[in-house]
Amino acid sequence: MTMKAWKYCLAILLCFSFSYGHGQDKSDGRYSLPVKITPRPEAFLGFPGVDKSGLLENFKNPPRGYGEVPFYWWTGGEELTRERLLWQLDQLSEASVLGLNVSYNHTHKVADAAANQGRDVLFGVSEPSDPEFMSDQWWEIWNWFSEECGKRDMGLGLDDYVVGHKGAGYWADRVDEELLAADYQGKLVVHEPLELKGGTSFTRELSGNTITLTAYPLIDGAYDDSKAVNLMELAEDEVVNWLTPSVLDWEIIHIETTSGYMIHPEHGNTLLKHYYQLFEDKLSPEARKGMNFFFQDELKVDIDHYVWSEDFASIFKDKKGYDIRPFLPALYFDIGDITPKIRLDYSDVMVELVELRYFKPIFEWHWQRGLLFGCDNWGRGLEPERYGDYFRATRWFS
Repeated sequence: MTMKAWKYCLAILLCFSFSYGHGQDKSDGRYSLPVKITPRPEAFLGFPGVDKSGLLENFKNPPRGYGEVPFYWWTGGEELTRERLLWQLDQLSEASVLGLNVSYNHTHKVADAAANQGRDVLFGVSEPSDPEFMSDQWWEIWNWFSEECGKRDMGLGLDDYVVGHKGAGYWADRVDEELLAADYQGKLVVHEPLELKGGTSFTRELSGNTITLTAYPLIDGAYDDSKAVNLMELAEDEVVNWLTPSVLDWEIIHIETTSGYMIHPEHGNTLLKHYYQLFEDKLSPEARKGMNFFFQDELKVDIDHYVWSEDFASIFKDKKGYDIRPFLPALYFDIGDITPKIRLDYSDVMVELVELRYFKPIFEWHWQRGLLFGCDNWGRGLEPERYGDYFRATRWFS
C-alpha cells in the first residue's frame, strides 16, 4: 500500500474516532430505532395481515394485504363520471384486485410545448383531467370513490408522480413559497477560486452570508490544508485585509449561504400540512376505510453537498467536536489528507438532519394512522447518492 493510501485510511479512521468521541449519545442513530417511533395503531388499514400457517399455504392463499395494486390513470380528457368509475371498480373488484394507485401522467415538454409554455415542471405538466385535480369537484369524486373502495374491501392511494413536483401548481409550490418567504439560509454557494501571487494585497468586504473565506497555498499545484489561513479570523469591521506571503502562490475559497430549505427544521411538517393532512381533513369516516396508502413516485429533492441550515454549524460542532466552516472547501476541492474526514463528517450530519427534519416526520404521520407509505425512488437504485445516504433515506418508507 502506498504512503498516500495509508494517509487516506488514517484520515477515515480519525473520522470515526471523532464521530464517536463527541456527542455519541446524539449521533449514534438511535432516533431510527422502533422504541423512538410512535407506536402503530392496532387497526392498521394498509399493512398486510400476518398468517403463521406456513409459507406454502400463504403462497396458495395470501393473507389480507397481498395482491395486485395497479396504476389507475385519471387523466386523458374523459370526464370522471361516477357511472364509469363504478363500472370499472366493480370489474376490478371481481378480478380480486387488492387496491388502486391513482396516477396522473405528464405531457411532453417538446411535443406539448403549448401546454408547458411558461411552466417548468420536471417531466412536463400533467395532462388535463375532468374534474381538475384538487378542485372542489375532484374532492367530491375522491371522497365518494374512496368510500366505494372501502365497501368492496379494496384499498386506494394517490401517486404523486408529476403533480408532486415543483411548478405543478400544488403542494410542492406551497411548500416552496412558505419556506422561502423568510429567506431561510439553507444552501451553500461556492465561488470560483481566486488566484493570487505571493506578495499580493487582498481586500474583501464580507457579506452577511459569508461563512468561509480560506486561503490555501499551492504546493506542487495542490492545496495544503496544514498551511491554510482562515481569513475570517482576520476580519475587522467586516473587512478582510491580508498580504499573501511572498514565498508561495495562493488560492482563496469563498463560500456563502443562500436561500434553501432541504433541512429546514419544519420542512417535513410543512409538506404534511400542504399535502397529506388535506386528505385526513377532507375525507369522511367512510372514505378513510378505503384510502389506505400514499405512493411517493420519483422523489426529486436537493440532497447534495450544498445542503446547509442556519443551525448546521452549531449542530455539527456538537456532534463532531470542531467547527466545519473553515473546512467546507473540502466538500468541493481536495485540500489535503483531511479531505475524506471532512466529507464523511459533513455527510453524516447532513443525512441525519435530512432524516429527522424531512423523512421521519412524513413516515411517522403515515405510521401513526396505519397507512402504507410506498415509493418508487429516483434512479431505481442506480443513483445511490441521490438521497445523501440511500439506505438511511429509503428506510423511512413502508
